[in-house]
Amino acid sequence: MRRIVVLMSSLLAATAALVGTGSAAFAVSVAPASGGSPVLVAPTVHHSGGLEPWQVALIAFAAVVVLASAAIAGRATRVFHRPAATPATS
Repeated sequence: MRRIVVLMSSLLAATAALVGTGSAAFAVSVAPASGGSPVLVAPTVHHSGGLEPWQVALIAFAAVVVLASAAIAGRATRVFHRPAATPATS
């Protein structure tokens, strides 16, 4: 069971790393509109003040799910690996 959890968490971490770096890897140059000069094309700058509230809520929800699954897995491990009762000696 432990190996499966380690494998799944490793796959999840690798997937998150690939998704996080994917947008920069697929960046392409866009040609200007037909008839326009590439010199007059000004880049558009988007400013952001941080994360949106829904993103913060999503991160918090994911953290709760991960914490709950870890707690459940820990409890199941303790329950299923209890030592056997010793018989009474006479």
